[in-house]
Amino acid sequence: MDHRLLREAESNGHKFRVVQSEAKKSAVAKTSAETEALFYRYVQWIDEDEKAVVRKEWDVIAPGVETKPGSRTKVVFSRNIDSVWLPQRAEFLIVTGDRFGASQVLQTNTYSGYRRFTTETKIEFDDPQ
Repeated sequence: MDHRLLREAESNGHKFRVVQSEAKKSAVAKTSAETEALFYRYVQWIDEDEKAVVRKEWDVIAPGVETKPGSRTKVVFSRNIDSVWLPQRAEFLIVTGDRFGASQVLQTNTYSGYRRFTTETKIEFDDPQ
């Protein structure tokens, strides 16, 4: 991936670095996940003090995945009481269609009411003998 600082920004007293990541033109994928990454451009807003991603966007820039170029996802994160960064809002602009016509769907999800919990798991295996 090529990473490029687009700009430095400030909002509500916080400083951010806005970084764009895009597959190198010469990139050759070795796995299905790497292949899929070639079809997207990513932009992250990184809080300078927290070193945390507080906003992330990714755009489909080439055909090859389920949605068409022009599709975009935006996720905004916020810090909860336990200082954990969690999604607060996600927007999905989904472009689909074929030669008979295209369609667009805008979906917005808002997340709240996160609760802290713990779990305990015990896994036992039978002796194969």
